[in-house]
Amino acid sequence: MMKKILLIAALLISASLYIGCSEGSSDPEGGEQPAPNPNPNPNPTPTPTPTPTPNPTPTITYQVADKSAYHYPEGHAYAGQLVRGATSTNVTKYSFDLIYIGLPTKPVRIHYYIPKTGDVTTMPVLFSMHGAERSATVQTNAWDSYAEKYGFIVIAPEFPKSSTVAEWGYSESYNENAYQFGNVTTSSGSKTCNPEEKWAYNVIEAAFDHFKAAVGGTQTKYRMFGHSAGAQFVHRMVMMMPNARIERACAASPSAWTYPHPEGLKISSTQAIGWPYSPLNTPRANDDDMRTFLQKKMLIMVGDKDTTSESLDVSDAANYQGPNRYERLLAYDYACQLRAAELGVTCAFEKMVVEGKGHGTTGMVDGDSKGHNAYSWLFSDLIK
Repeated sequence: MMKKILLIAALLISASLYIGCSEGSSDPEGGEQPAPNPNPNPNPTPTPTPTPTPNPTPTITYQVADKSAYHYPEGHAYAGQLVRGATSTNVTKYSFDLIYIGLPTKPVRIHYYIPKTGDVTTMPVLFSMHGAERSATVQTNAWDSYAEKYGFIVIAPEFPKSSTVAEWGYSESYNENAYQFGNVTTSSGSKTCNPEEKWAYNVIEAAFDHFKAAVGGTQTKYRMFGHSAGAQFVHRMVMMMPNARIERACAASPSAWTYPHPEGLKISSTQAIGWPYSPLNTPRANDDDMRTFLQKKMLIMVGDKDTTSESLDVSDAANYQGPNRYERLLAYDYACQLRAAELGVTCAFEKMVVEGKGHGTTGMVDGDSKGHNAYSWLFSDLIK
C-alpha cells in the first residue's frame, strides 16, 4: 500500500514539475547579457508585441499501479509485456491496475484478451464496457472467441464498486455518477461540472495509449462496445468526447439515454432535465457539438424481449423516454433522427433490434439467426 501511495504522490509531483517547466523563464540563469548599443536611435521604431504562444496541452498521463500485476507464466506466447490467448478460466490473472493522473485515487483494473496469432501492432482494438454488475470478465468471455477468429484485441476495463475497491487495497471506487454518468458532474443530479480532465472517459484514452506502448502498437483508433450501464458510458463518451479516438461504437440496451438537446430534456412544459439525460449545463450544450455527435458512427441496439424492469432507471427523466429499454431505444432513435434534421445533418446512427433476446451481453454480441449482432457490425471489415 505504501508503494502505491508513494507512486501516486510521485505522479502528482511529476505533473506539477511538467507544468512549471513549460512556463519557461525570460532571463535564464547564466545567460549572457547583450552589450549596450553605442549609438542608440533617439526615435526607435516600436517593436510589435509578439502574440503569446499558449502552453501545449499536456499529454494524458497514466501509470501502471503495480508492475507485479504483469504475469509471465511459462508456456505462453507474448505480445510485448502482455500475454496472448488468456482463456476464460485464467483471464483474471492477466490484468493490471491503471492510474489515470486526472483521477489519481481511482485506479481501474484492465482485463484483456490478445489472440494467439496475428500482428498485435496493427490489429483492431475493442474496448468492451461492463454493466452495473461491474464484471470485466463477462466482457472478455463474450468476445474472446470472436477475437481469436477475426483477429482483434479486447480490452475490458473494470471500474470498481465500493466492495471491490476494498479488496484491491484502494480507497475510492466508481459510483453510478463516476461510471455510468462519466464523472462529468460533481455528483448525480448536480449542475456543476467537473473539469474535463476529471471525466472518467479519459481513462479509456489513457488505457489505449498504455496498451499501444505495451505491445508496440501503431493503431490510431479503437472501437467500443458497452452493454447496459456500459452502454450508458459508451454513448455519453461519444457525445462528450468529440476528439476521442473512437472509430465506431455500439451502445446495447442502456437503461436510459442522453438526448442531443442542449436546451435540456423537456419532460414537461416547465421542466427541462440536464445531465445525464441531456447535455444541458455541460460544455457540450450547443448545436455544433450535437451535430458532431449525431454524425458519429454508432450502433444503438436492444433485444425485443428486453421489456422487464431489471436494474431499470425509473427516474422521471428516464420514464419519459419509455416504459422499458426496448421502447426507450425506439424513442431515442426517432428523437435523434428528428434532431439531426433540425440541425441540417444526416444522423449516422444505426438501429438494431435483436429478435428473441432479453437483457444480456452475450445476446447482443452473438445476436439472432438473422444476423443482428454486435460483432459483425463492429468488425465488418474483418469478416470475409
